[in-house]
Amino acid sequence: MRMRLACIVLLILFGEPLVAEERMRSIQVTLKAAVSGDTIELASGDILVLVGIEAPKMPGFGLTPQPMAKQATAYLNAVAEGEEAFVYFVGEERDRHRRLLGQIELKDGTWLQGLMVRRGMARVHSLRSHTRCIRELQKLEQVARTERLGIWSLDWYQVRSPDRLRQEIDTFQIVEGRVRAAAIVKGRHYLNFGDDWKTDFTVTIAPKFRKALEGGDIDLKSLEGQRIRVRGWITSYNGPNLEVTHPEQIEYPPNQRVKKGHRDEPTLCFKE
Repeated sequence: MRMRLACIVLLILFGEPLVAEERMRSIQVTLKAAVSGDTIELASGDILVLVGIEAPKMPGFGLTPQPMAKQATAYLNAVAEGEEAFVYFVGEERDRHRRLLGQIELKDGTWLQGLMVRRGMARVHSLRSHTRCIRELQKLEQVARTERLGIWSLDWYQVRSPDRLRQEIDTFQIVEGRVRAAAIVKGRHYLNFGDDWKTDFTVTIAPKFRKALEGGDIDLKSLEGQRIRVRGWITSYNGPNLEVTHPEQIEYPPNQRVKKGHRDEPTLCFKE
């Protein structure tokens, strides 16, 4: 009875019961070979996805290879083939294709996601269920972009302006521009980047995702007039549209040029 009363008091004071922090699960694996710049086949036969990054796509499933797809795959293979590694699960452990999803650290301490981004072999692509280390990866991406390494030497991967998106429907893009107007209509948040909301680029945030955004490091109410950077898949809905589901999709562009050589050997964010 006393224990029950104590739990009720804690619930009233803190809004939720106090529980021990959930331990992160990890496994040790042998990396067999790179399938692409962001997927690796394991010795066990499982396919492992380097969650949090988007490397140039290899051909398959009707897709044409993206620029530098072969180079990114070859680079990852050169680093990872035959290596022992630790896989840290920081969200859902498998996707709908039953592929493993995790942050990867080689035995020598090399963080594979950080390395691929820092060398310009991949862009940062967060999932709503996997946001751990994304801000750290975005910093590494900015360094690689500043130094025009790998994919950042090509126009194909450059940050897009809001008026250059009509030909980019159904592609993953990073877009930077100034929010002309912000509005909430029937619970949905709209960030308009042009004068005509019916044809210009718009970022939309569904009601079910607004709470997550408001609890993150981005203040939605202050974005009007601000220059921001957003990333995700471009769809067509009253002009080019990008749906935001979590705070890590939105960034404030750096005010100053990033120094070259910053964090040349990235360290897994939760092990620093």
